Amino acid sequence: MKKAFIFLIAIFLLCNLVSCSGTATNQEIISNELGIDIASGNIETYTDTHGGFHGDGETYSKITFSDDSFYNEIKNNTDWSPFPLTPNLTVVVYGGTDPNGDSWESFIKDENDNPLIPEISNGYYFFIDRHSDFKNNKKDDSKIFDRHSMNFTLAIYDITSKTLYFYAIDT
Repeated sequence: MKKAFIFLIAIFLLCNLVSCSGTATNQEIISNELGIDIASGNIETYTDTHGGFHGDGETYSKITFSDDSFYNEIKNNTDWSPFPLTPNLTVVVYGGTDPNGDSWESFIKDENDNPLIPEISNGYYFFIDRHSDFKNNKKDDSKIFDRHSMNFTLAIYDITSKTLYFYAIDT
């Protein structure tokens, strides 16, 4: 009986040690998703509702930079596109009508339903469709409103304010 108890405690401690050692910081999570290190930025806001069995939820972050280091990383990076946003991504960020004629509020909004990303005229965006049905061109946003679930990552960099907005959704 004593050996079984010691064995169970050892297993518990080992599991605890393993689960704690793999915890990534918010900056590491965003950097990994974007493929660019954001360590020089200051995370002003970070919320993540992912959890549960399926890991559904949303992540939003606002990161500011004091210099042009992040901009210099993305301006020649083929994963990033210069503004303007596509019509679908404009609907995601600010709300509006999708190509099917359906009206949407902004996906990225505060508790009062106000968009968290201001109107940006000079910027770059990063979009990856992570939906399992769409593996051919992950930069194509044409089908995001045609499915029962949404799994994508969108990041927007405002050149003028040196601010990065990060959003990921999994439904």
